[in-house]
Amino acid sequence: MTESEISDADGAQPSDEANLTDSEGEALGETLDKEGNESDGDGDEKALPEFRTMQEAVIAAVVGLLLFSGAEKGVVALMIVVGVLQAALIAAWIVATRVPGRFGAAAVGVLAAAGADVAVTVATRSQLGGLLVVFGLAVPALFAHQLGRGGARSAVVDSLAKTAVLVVAPPALVALVQLRHEPSGGQVAAAVGAAAALALVVARLTDLALPIALFDVDVPRGFYGVILGGLAGGAVGQLLLSDNVDFVRGRAAFTGFAVGILVSLFSIGTGYLQRQGFLSLGNDSEGIWSERLRPVYAVLLPVCFVSPLGYLVCLAIRG
Repeated sequence: MTESEISDADGAQPSDEANLTDSEGEALGETLDKEGNESDGDGDEKALPEFRTMQEAVIAAVVGLLLFSGAEKGVVALMIVVGVLQAALIAAWIVATRVPGRFGAAAVGVLAAAGADVAVTVATRSQLGGLLVVFGLAVPALFAHQLGRGGARSAVVDSLAKTAVLVVAPPALVALVQLRHEPSGGQVAAAVGAAAALALVVARLTDLALPIALFDVDVPRGFYGVILGGLAGGAVGQLLLSDNVDFVRGRAAFTGFAVGILVSLFSIGTGYLQRQGFLSLGNDSEGIWSERLRPVYAVLLPVCFVSPLGYLVCLAIRG
């Protein structure tokens, strides 16, 4: 081998090393970009629950204003408000949880809510006894809905469970209408609705400002939010019911506190439902709407479930 050939071979070696360095650089750059994108994704996921918590606080405030104003104006106004909230809950639940057999589930939910509305309107002295008929007819309707889905039906248990929520929650809200029929009902119904809504607002803002003592690291619900929510409900009860002869000697504050504590505890359950739904979200348009409507049912479900309990508390205090 001549000296010129040796020189040419030595000159080619640095070029190969340079090419190898470039390849390694490109691979390193792709790795850094990927890690950066993953980091950004984690930041978005952490910011999303905080934004949803603020949305829930705003929605709870709107719901509280609607219930308070409707109860103060009269039975008809309150019935209209209850009907609107029932429709909002049914729509939000079906879209956000992706109920299998959604059209049939919507029909069952609407019929159950309408039946409850008629029951408390016609039988004003039944003290929610008419709801037993609604729930009794809803049970065969649940199974008829599954049979009507045909041979292509899937996820039967999932569909049955999610439809059952629509049979129970929207009709439960009519307890406020029945409470409006009782003596001094306008004042008491307004206090129960406002106490429940304000308790949710305070609980959500507390969870947002003090994310400590959480019941679960993946669910933005904390112990302090429950306690402060109950205290906020007690303050509303004392403010609105203290001049009522049936709610003297601390009974007004106790009523509001009980409603506030109960609705805050119910909201913890909806927090777990939200987390489960968030894990199954997709990137399609249906997943986007599911995410947007999730705060709606997160507020309305606790308000619906606490309404009959507030009704029972008020009846127990009156004796």
